[in-house]
Amino acid sequence: MATKPVLICLCLFLILLLHFALCQEPGICTSRFDYDYKILKKLHDLELEIEAVKQTLHDRVAFMAELSHDLTSFTKGATVVFDHTILNNGSRYNPSNGVFVAKAPGLYVFHLVATSRPGSGNNINLHVMKNNEQVNYLFLENNVDFHHHRSVPTVLEIAAGDQVKVIVHGSGGTPTLVGCCFHTHFSGYSLNLA
Repeated sequence: MATKPVLICLCLFLILLLHFALCQEPGICTSRFDYDYKILKKLHDLELEIEAVKQTLHDRVAFMAELSHDLTSFTKGATVVFDHTILNNGSRYNPSNGVFVAKAPGLYVFHLVATSRPGSGNNINLHVMKNNEQVNYLFLENNVDFHHHRSVPTVLEIAAGDQVKVIVHGSGGTPTLVGCCFHTHFSGYSLNLA
């Protein structure tokens, strides 16, 4: 008779042992502890995702700079210095020399907007340059009785350390590139989503 209670105790012990063994694996045990563990794990994973998105937004590069004054002297090959910075997220555009330097590789969009004053025979030819290679151009020509306003977008695959700038390729007559008030500006931003 004494074996029956021992056998019952042994069975209960084995059931408890099996229960605790299974509960060591998250997701198998259906206890309150398991539920709390799953919730905390999901919260932790969400925190990691939020931090990754914050870092991506922090690393986002964007700039916009304009000419603060009219430009009337044009030397072939000279960099156009957009000296009034409106936005410079990532601090990759240098308003003292007019050069954007990429920190990270990826796709970037640049946009050049230029306005010239009226004048017979006047023209200005600007080139968008990636390192020493022309990647786009903007030409303002012979606007006799009105301001000429043009823009050109440029999408580029950029490597870390690449430089993008606008240079004077040529001019004719006595042209004026209009400064101030967003008439002539240069901007860019990264398209990197991750």
